[in-house]
Amino acid sequence: IPTAWLPNINSIIIIIGAPFLGLIFKKIDEKYNFTAIHKFITGLIYLALAPLLLLISIALSNFHIVNLSWLAIAYILISLSELFIAPVGYATVGRYVNRKNQGIMTGCWISILGLGVLISSKLSNL
Repeated sequence: IPTAWLPNINSIIIIIGAPFLGLIFKKIDEKYNFTAIHKFITGLIYLALAPLLLLISIALSNFHIVNLSWLAIAYILISLSELFIAPVGYATVGRYVNRKNQGIMTGCWISILGLGVLISSKLSNL
């Protein structure tokens, strides 16, 4: 498998996983009162597990070539975290901001995400 195909895992997980996760959220919400905060925390946990998994894979390979499946699993975890975090942010803006300011606040949410990506990119270059 060419390594350039690995980012496509994100698209596949989002397209296939979003409808299923919506159904799962509905059932979990009814049964366990799984609130937006719980979803956001779950997404952050998945996001934190991805680099930890890569670190473990590097250590297990004795700092040699790592199996590609570890990277694929990390991409899956990152995609799942996106499925948990992004809709919660948009829904929270829709719920707590009045109709007049929803556009600007949604733009702020997206801008903050972009700023986070920029900071992450700069830190990874260090």
